[in-house]
Amino acid sequence: MKTKTVFWMLAFCLAASPAFGQDRFATAGRIAVGAERVFGYASTTTKVETEFQPGNIKFERESTKTQLDFLARGDVGNPFVAPRIGLDYFVIDGLSVGGSVAYVSDDEETEETQGNTTTQAPDEKGSGFVIAPRAGYCFMFNDMVGLWPRGGFTYASAKEETDASGPGQTDSKYEASLFDLTVEAMLVVTPVPHAGFMVGPTLDLPLSGSGELEQGNNSQDLDEIKVTTIALQAGVFAWF
Repeated sequence: MKTKTVFWMLAFCLAASPAFGQDRFATAGRIAVGAERVFGYASTTTKVETEFQPGNIKFERESTKTQLDFLARGDVGNPFVAPRIGLDYFVIDGLSVGGSVAYVSDDEETEETQGNTTTQAPDEKGSGFVIAPRAGYCFMFNDMVGLWPRGGFTYASAKEETDASGPGQTDSKYEASLFDLTVEAMLVVTPVPHAGFMVGPTLDLPLSGSGELEQGNNSQDLDEIKVTTIALQAGVFAWF
């Protein structure tokens, strides 16, 4: 009797194992959609180098910004911490190709009143986007936990404009385009079927970057802009 019971238990396990495997993350044909970099800690270093004319005066500026964000976004000078939507397709078991995108736009108008005097502050507008194609390989240790290293490139473009309307005010515009090498090593946890979260270090290393600064009738090319971001980022995803 005991032998028959063991036999039927083994038969059930063997029959059920393919069904369990079909629901495993990172298998061939799966599509993962996620909200990435929605919170985390980041340190960003920005370097700007150019030469002012006339006189060939060399200008350099370097700044470092650290931040702890939850559902925050980047800006013109710090685009690589911006939350984004990611999409990845598993060509074969473990191997993924995909990318992520993000877009931001804002418009700010300010009016100040002091006594009987009303002053219109310059209008500020900004917009930008991020495109990050990538490839990766997910090592699933079991049905719930895995490691998903990914690498690719990130292109970021942003613009800020100030439209002056009051006396003594000057229009200005700042534009920047950045191209970085992006590397991620995400710990993947799928506690429920077809959904999970990821957390891990991210690194954005500058490959190239340039921009332009306009103030009134003066225009200055920014020959080199480098933005480096080292962060610990987290997000959520669903897979089908």
